[in-house]
Amino acid sequence: MSVSCQVLKALRLILGPDQICTGKEERLLYSYDATGRSCLPDVVLFPETPEQISKIFKL
Repeated sequence: MSVSCQVLKALRLILGPDQICTGKEERLLYSYDATGRSCLPDVVLFPETPEQISKIFKL
């Protein structure tokens, strides 16, 4: 599954440039955890307010 261009544009309207990672190298840092499993995310988000989180979930 990949994030559509339309959704990515909407996310960029909600979040600032420092709150969204789309580069492969950046996403790779968030592709694994202590379980040992790995999955490259399509995008990594860093919302800072409840309002941003609410808007993201409404997409």
